[in-house]
Amino acid sequence: MHYTGLRSMVVVVSVAAGLALAANQATAQMRMSPEDRTKQLKEQLALTPVQTDSVLVIFTAMDGEVKEAREWAAGDRDAMREIMMGIRDKYDKRIDAQLTSDQKKKYVELKKEWEARRKSGGPGGPGGPPPR
Repeated sequence: MHYTGLRSMVVVVSVAAGLALAANQATAQMRMSPEDRTKQLKEQLALTPVQTDSVLVIFTAMDGEVKEAREWAAGDRDAMREIMMGIRDKYDKRIDAQLTSDQKKKYVELKKEWEARRKSGGPGGPGGPPPR
């Protein structure tokens, strides 16, 4: 009897650890570095070297602003949501300004995909493309 209880506890702890690990990996994927987001966008939109450099600068600035916002919001999810929407809109416009008309069309489609994934709880955190 005692052995069965211990085995059940091991199973519960293993499942909990697995869920925690999965959640941690999903969070890490949603917070891609500016370099990783730039690489993804370069591949998805066929960015030129000049565009790639510009997008990296934009994503780096955005990353800094997001970090500041997280510190300022101090866990207030409603405040953070409002701030993040503003940041995302601001930097989306900057990225859009770097793109050709064909790339802009593709970027609009990509943003729709990312938003759908965000709403469904999948990867593709704010301003970031989903991991491959």
